[in-house]
Amino acid sequence: MVWIVMGIVTLVLFGGVMLVVFVMLAKGPLFRRIFADAHFLECAWGARNAALAACRRKGAALPSNKEEIARDERVFISSEGLVLHYGVREGDGEDAGQFVHHYSISLATGYTPHAIGGTFVVWVARILEVDLSMGWVGISRNRVHHAEFALDAAEQREFERNRCEIPPQSEVRDLQVENRALRDCLDWESLED
Repeated sequence: MVWIVMGIVTLVLFGGVMLVVFVMLAKGPLFRRIFADAHFLECAWGARNAALAACRRKGAALPSNKEEIARDERVFISSEGLVLHYGVREGDGEDAGQFVHHYSISLATGYTPHAIGGTFVVWVARILEVDLSMGWVGISRNRVHHAEFALDAAEQREFERNRCEIPPQSEVRDLQVENRALRDCLDWESLED
């Protein structure tokens, strides 16, 4: 009886190890491309441009069909399939008199691991020079990563004038160490879809 149980446990462990190896082999090239320094810089420029476009179109709803999404400047799709949606609206209730910025990160292919979504939420905040402790971050059930923060009128004007410091490629790797640490310290809320 003990041999049977040990055999079953061995098979389960072997199957688990093989699954991890398969996932790493299948997803490894994607992760290397997504986390390449050049891709981070591409996303920095895309985030900056999407945020500025959203500021110009405050309150306008983001499109829902694929053709309109592809043409909307508030949506950035990277060469590796990372998707950023950025919107700005005037606050109401306790946010009255403020401008509420909301952005989301996902992969065009579907499931977005936290290592990707969370890292790029923090990267966008760094590029836009936003303190994520001023708002909230969350992950929806379908694994879209979100961030939201509010600015008063003076901060909004400054945000719109800010040209964003895009770091040189030589600094990107070091910044990512800081970003991972911040990503892991944030209190990620579970969101309804």
